[in-house]
Amino acid sequence: MDDDIVYSAPPSKSDEELEKGFVTAIIDQPKLLDELAKQLVTLGLAIPGLYATVLKFMGGDYAVVESAPLKQTAMKPRRLGAVVSADG
Repeated sequence: MDDDIVYSAPPSKSDEELEKGFVTAIIDQPKLLDELAKQLVTLGLAIPGLYATVLKFMGGDYAVVESAPLKQTAMKPRRLGAVVSADG
C-alpha cells in the first residue's frame, strides 16, 4: 500500500485566480481596519454633538445649563525675559 503512486496535476487557472483573490484579501485587511477605525472615531465624535443638538431643540432653553460669566482679572504687563520674583 505504501508503494502506490499518487498522481498530481498543476492547479487550474480558476484555482490560481481564487488563491490570488484570497492573498489580496489578506493583504488588504489592514486598510479595511483603518477605514473601520476612522468611521468609529467619526461616530464617537458625532453622537454627543447630535445628542446635545436634539436635547437643545426638544428642551429649549431649559435643557442647557447656563455658564457663569468669566471673571476678568487685571494682569500687570511684564517685559519679556524679566526675572519674576516669588511675590509675582
